[in-house]
Amino acid sequence: MVQELDAIARWRALAAIIATIAVVGLSLGLTLPLISLVLERQGYSSALIGLAAAMPALGILLGSPLTPWLVRHGGARQVMIGGLLVNIATILPMAWVESYPLWLVLRFVMGMADALLFTVCETWVNQLAKERSRGRLIAVYITVLSCFFASGPLLISLTGSEGSLPFLAASGIMALALPPMLIVGRGSLLRGGSRISGFNIVGFCRLVPGLAFGVLVFAAIDSSAMALLPLLGLQLGYSEALAAAMITVMMAGNILFQFPLGWLADRMNRRRLLMWCGIGILFNALGIIMLSGTALLWLVLVGLGTAAGGAYTLSMVMVGQRFRDAELVTANAAFGVLWGLGTLLGPTLAGVLMYQFKLSGLPLTWVGLGGCLLLLLWVESRRCRLSSGE
Repeated sequence: MVQELDAIARWRALAAIIATIAVVGLSLGLTLPLISLVLERQGYSSALIGLAAAMPALGILLGSPLTPWLVRHGGARQVMIGGLLVNIATILPMAWVESYPLWLVLRFVMGMADALLFTVCETWVNQLAKERSRGRLIAVYITVLSCFFASGPLLISLTGSEGSLPFLAASGIMALALPPMLIVGRGSLLRGGSRISGFNIVGFCRLVPGLAFGVLVFAAIDSSAMALLPLLGLQLGYSEALAAAMITVMMAGNILFQFPLGWLADRMNRRRLLMWCGIGILFNALGIIMLSGTALLWLVLVGLGTAAGGAYTLSMVMVGQRFRDAELVTANAAFGVLWGLGTLLGPTLAGVLMYQFKLSGLPLTWVGLGGCLLLLLWVESRRCRLSSGE
């Protein structure tokens, strides 16, 4: 657990966590497109490049369940430092060894290390948050991560994609996350604490299925948009540059409006606000179908990015409101599993529907996800009312 801290120690710990996740996001944002560019230059097919891109998600999916055990036995700072060192050790060999099978293994291990980093950071910041400002603090955390992750690909224009320099830059950026961990006092260290018997990732999903599905929805929408939204733009007759800009516009909604959503989360019913995000996903996705080819399409993309990002932010806020200590670690490990599932399933399902329904396939996928989120939140809310005797 986190001991009660004075204001200076608490803010120092929060600053260290946010600085750490910022540089991790920047390094990952550089590495993900870099590897795809290198593999394409080496002549690998799009299917093999896609497989390499999926390996980190698979690593996160399988690595997240290990995090609660590691935190209970080693403590958060040790787990964070270990995850950072493993990440550096998987990036560096790519600077000199161009072996596709080895890169698959390294990418998978990198994903497992990322599972440790994200689970611990999200748990730690939630544990340190005060209830009256939890929404705003989580929103700042998500916004910083999103901004630095989105900035990563821009570094390729400085490092290029050839030779060892970009990989050395990525590993060097990751190493910058080590010093912030040294300023975190021992009194602020997150530990596993006592553990409720029988509470595990599956139990978390059964207990709060709406929150769990909110994470999966965000991951599925985000990954399918990154992979397939430019294809939708090309089918609408846009140029390659304009089609790619659709992703940027959608990400802008996620980045720009998270703090306002966090502010609202500190002032109104959070479950109701999460349901509004589900409604936003549903109607903005329908808007893509109805407004394709018009200027209003760009506004709808901003709305969809805001609603999808809000689903993740609010799920994280509500988990921190409900769980503490070991159970909070387990809940955030479940987030990692659900994010991995959403990242793997989202592009696959959307690709099948695009094959069947052409232009409408991608937004129909998002309509279905938004509808399922609303249904699960309604069931969860009704169950809570019945259990409280209302």
